[in-house]
Amino acid sequence: MAKRSWHLGIVRQFNDVLVDEVLMKLPNGMRFHFIDTALDELIKVDAAIDTVVFSSVIEPYMALAQVEEDRLVREKVLENIFGKFLNK
Repeated sequence: MAKRSWHLGIVRQFNDVLVDEVLMKLPNGMRFHFIDTALDELIKVDAAIDTVVFSSVIEPYMALAQVEEDRLVREKVLENIFGKFLNK
């Protein structure tokens, strides 16, 4: 996405694939990996993105936290996305 200057269309296309192919699929292993690493990877490029792009990138995780029935997945999102964000 950085190579495309964080164009919102590219971010949204990535989000669509992320949601459809990773975040809404079982088993949880791949979902946990993305949840565990997403914010850390985003922080590495933080200076290059604005708040609109940042919000768009984490939107799939916010949506997952709202609709996911699996308590462990919700807790992972809260800890590894929102908790890390607040601490950083």
